Amino acid sequence: MRNGMSDFATQARELIATAGGPMKPGQKLKGYFWSLSVQTGLSVRTIRAAWAGQQLSRRTADVLREAQGRHEAEQLAVRLETLAHSLSKTDADFHRTEIDALIRAVRALRGLDRPRTDGDLRNER
Repeated sequence: MRNGMSDFATQARELIATAGGPMKPGQKLKGYFWSLSVQTGLSVRTIRAAWAGQQLSRRTADVLREAQGRHEAEQLAVRLETLAHSLSKTDADFHRTEIDALIRAVRALRGLDRPRTDGDLRNER
């Protein structure tokens, strides 16, 4: 145990922190839990319990891992977008193939290249 926290509690906090991304400057933990709740559909109570080291249900862990994956995909998309922009500023004609590939990758990471389904429309409400 580190600082009195079990490895399980530490892992749960790391999962929540990566799923929710960095806290905004001045944001309190309560607001962070609320925004993660809105993002994942989990209750604030469930997130707070996980943060406190209580046992996670399989569904909660899956939802948090999915949110973690979305957050990591968005971070990668931003990096690739920055690289594509830099290449276009350097010599867009020379780097056209790479720029187009980077833009396709960004669109794929953000889910913009896949056809929409009824399930997608229900999840936006």
